[in-house]
Amino acid sequence: MVPDDLREYSVFPFEIYDVQAADRWGSYADEFGFSLLWQVRTWVPPWHPYWKDGVHGPGVQIDEIARLLDKHRSIKGVQICELNNFGFSTEEKLYVSDLLKVAADSGRYVSWREGNDGCNIWVEAGLDKWFSDDLQEYGHYLLPQWEMNISRNAYLCHDSVFGIWIAGWVDNWGVEPQSWY
Repeated sequence: MVPDDLREYSVFPFEIYDVQAADRWGSYADEFGFSLLWQVRTWVPPWHPYWKDGVHGPGVQIDEIARLLDKHRSIKGVQICELNNFGFSTEEKLYVSDLLKVAADSGRYVSWREGNDGCNIWVEAGLDKWFSDDLQEYGHYLLPQWEMNISRNAYLCHDSVFGIWIAGWVDNWGVEPQSWY
C-alpha cells in the first residue's frame, strides 16, 4: 500500500457508475485510510453497453454524488472526462455546473479531463456567458486538464487549459498524459 508519509499526497482514481459499488469503495477507503478520485461521467460510443436511450455516456446522478461526498471523506474529488466527444450540449453544461456546486459545497474538487476531440470544450465554455460565470465562480474547485491523447490538437487544447488558468478562472491546471508527445 502507500507509505504513511505519502498517503496525504496520494489519491486513487476509480471509475464506477454503480452508486452501491462506489459507496462500498468509499467505505473501504474510509476504513483503511486512503483517498479516492471518483470518475462520475464520461463519453462512450453507441455500441458500448453504457449507451442507453440516446444518452451519450454513463453518469452518476448529482444527488447521489452529493450523498456519497457527504458520507465519505475519503472521496477527495470527482472526475469527468471526454464530454466533448459528442459536442458540448446544454445538458452536459448543466451537469458540470451542478457538479461544481456540489463539489464546492462539500469542499471537494472536480477534475475535468478533455482531449479536444470533436470540439474545443474550453473555448466553448469561455464563449457561453452563464457557463463561464459558473467556471469562474467555482474555479477554486475545478482542475481543468489537457487529456493528452489526441496529437493533432495538442497545442490548441493545452493552450486553452493554460489560458483558463492565466485568466484567473481556476487556481490550478494540469495534464493527464495518456500518451506523451
